[in-house]
Amino acid sequence: MEIEQKELFTSGKTLFVKDLKTGQTLDGPFALTHMALKTFSGGKFLQAKLGDRTGRIAAVMWNGAEAIYPTLQIGDVVQVQGVVELYREKPQVAIRKIEKLNDLDHLDPDDFLPTIEIDTASTWEELKTVARSVKDPWLLQLLARFINDTPFVEGFLRAPGGKQWHHGYLGGLSEHTLGVLKNCLVLCERYPFVKRDTVLVGAIFHDLERFLDSIIRLSLNTVMWAGWSGIRFLATTNYASMQPRLRDSRRTC
Repeated sequence: MEIEQKELFTSGKTLFVKDLKTGQTLDGPFALTHMALKTFSGGKFLQAKLGDRTGRIAAVMWNGAEAIYPTLQIGDVVQVQGVVELYREKPQVAIRKIEKLNDLDHLDPDDFLPTIEIDTASTWEELKTVARSVKDPWLLQLLARFINDTPFVEGFLRAPGGKQWHHGYLGGLSEHTLGVLKNCLVLCERYPFVKRDTVLVGAIFHDLERFLDSIIRLSLNTVMWAGWSGIRFLATTNYASMQPRLRDSRRTC
């Protein structure tokens, strides 16, 4: 089965799971949070779940499932055409057409990732306060390269903190980093012989590689949170430019 090419969304996501009603037709992008190829008397069908920041909904595709299944992965952002039906007293999307979206520039990651209320400004102030307590001039210089970089800070505060086990929501990375940092402060008090500055800088940067590698782009890694089976959709900062800065920092320190 060949999927017809059509012009996809150019104005972002406007249709959300929470707004879907029985009998409604839909044509829009969703995160593919679960899929499986199942057998029934007439052949194979696709069982799936579609999600966005407002929730998720079951979905099924009866025609052409075997052909389309190998082209999709859990975590893809997909364009879905179908109709909302009622199945066992719950809404379900009967998929007429589904295809993976490759051009995601017009989409906002915030529309697909789970979110919670986090005071990232307060978190950042706490992180900076601890960073300013570092005495080693070389480590201070390393910290300054990142803390004073506005695009980096914006991306860092927006990034999820985990792919699967923890803090897999927007803003989770800064929340997780501060938690680790506070634990390290306690340990430094308990064990005064450790190199406090090194421990604290290590705590601040311990997940930086994850942030830079994810960089933060769509369709990258599975995020599991609050029952979601997966979203390979993180955030949208292009941070290839950070690699030279990291190399410069290594030479400096």
